[in-house]
Amino acid sequence: MKRIKIIYLILLTALNVGCQRGSDSKDFYSENSDSLKLDLLKKALLDQKEPPTLPFHNVLISDFYKIPNFDNQIPINDEWKEVSRIEYLSYHLNEKDTLFLRRQMNDKTNHLARLSDEGFRIFPTKKHLKDGISLDSIDKIIEQKSGQADYIMVGKPIFSKDLNKLYLQIAGPNYGDGYIFTKVKDSIKRFNIENWME
Repeated sequence: MKRIKIIYLILLTALNVGCQRGSDSKDFYSENSDSLKLDLLKKALLDQKEPPTLPFHNVLISDFYKIPNFDNQIPINDEWKEVSRIEYLSYHLNEKDTLFLRRQMNDKTNHLARLSDEGFRIFPTKKHLKDGISLDSIDKIIEQKSGQADYIMVGKPIFSKDLNKLYLQIAGPNYGDGYIFTKVKDSIKRFNIENWME
């Protein structure tokens, strides 16, 4: 009889832990957390510490973004080792739940659409590409419509589960940077962890 009680307690504990983990993930996708994510993303983009995150005020942001291929390396036992994209993000965001990170990477939520409601200028590059217009022609359309040739691309934001860290890539036509933004009280700290030029 004691053995059955012990097994029962173990099963109850495992079930309770599983439910708590499920609620963590559910909370991350709640309306309240969407507001917190949008707030962190806005603070990251508007960070004015030198050099500022965005190249200039009111820059045009393309809704099309392709992550460049580069080595995902992290220090392991005093050596730089190449790892998977998930391991790379896990290391930099200090997030142990790799399934949680993978879900975000596969999530189709368009964070840029919400940014346009916050006063950021978003250009519908994806729509033009679907209509068969080349990227070179899109550059000309952007220049005609906005009076500026420059625009940036903002990658898919990846957040830590507790919403205090954000990984974000920001790229121009032939350069880019990857950042970790860390929320510290009401301010934000930015760390450049990758950059590239074509």
